[in-house]
Amino acid sequence: SIFLSLVPAILLIGSGINKPILIIGIYSIYSFISDIILSKFFLNHYGSELIAYRLFTITEFSLLLLFIFRVNKKFKIRKYILYAVPVFLLILIFDLSQNNLKEFDSLPTGIESLIIISISIISLKETLYTTNFLTDSSTWIYFGCITYFSGSLFLFILSQNYIHNINFANSYGYLTATLNIFKYISFCIAIINEKQKTKKYSY
Repeated sequence: SIFLSLVPAILLIGSGINKPILIIGIYSIYSFISDIILSKFFLNHYGSELIAYRLFTITEFSLLLLFIFRVNKKFKIRKYILYAVPVFLLILIFDLSQNNLKEFDSLPTGIESLIIISISIISLKETLYTTNFLTDSSTWIYFGCITYFSGSLFLFILSQNYIHNINFANSYGYLTATLNIFKYISFCIAIINEKQKTKKYSY
């Protein structure tokens, strides 16, 4: 699933798309860099790859909410996002004050998951009222987010206490890898739909 994370970004190369979907390309590139480079960097220099996971939580939350904010014109959804950001920041500050950087950030990732699941469901409900919702790229982004964060929510919550348990860590790795595959396949479908739409309007 590590290399699959690059596929959305590769699909965007030379596409001519200049829309919020590019944020998903940035997200996929950062995911790859975090797994391949940053986790090893922090492990070798600071003794724990969990610092890279903490940075990823912040970046992931920021990019996915930015995408949802950009594609949504409804004031209600944008208002939810604007309320959610300070809540997440307060949780993040609280977690940093209570836990070591080398511990898994269960509380921030749990809150991140709940916020993204909630806003994605609300946003998805809005797209279902349109006649072309299956060809709408945002539909597939929401579906990917809901699937991934719903499936991994309880894993994130349990990880702070059990991440160093070998059996749990193995299960965590397999499950998150599987969920990531579904997420990135959904993102790829979204980008393909957007490319086809862009091509259609360019003629």
